[in-house]
Amino acid sequence: MAEASSDILEVEGEVIGNISAEGTQSRIRVLQSGTVSGDIEVATIIVNGHVKGDLHASELIELAAKAVVEGN
Repeated sequence: MAEASSDILEVEGEVIGNISAEGTQSRIRVLQSGTVSGDIEVATIIVNGHVKGDLHASELIELAAKAVVEGN
């Protein structure tokens, strides 16, 4: 399940596929219960869950304590 507010996408469940957004305000947060199987390309990425793919951020990548990233 993914919930979007005006400027951030929060992933609480499972997403299969790539996620991308343009603009310096684009942000994604993969919560501890969230899994993304695909590449993520947005301005700011915050991971506390599991990502199986590459991370591409123009502003910031933050890995929290429970983050697992299988990719570059």
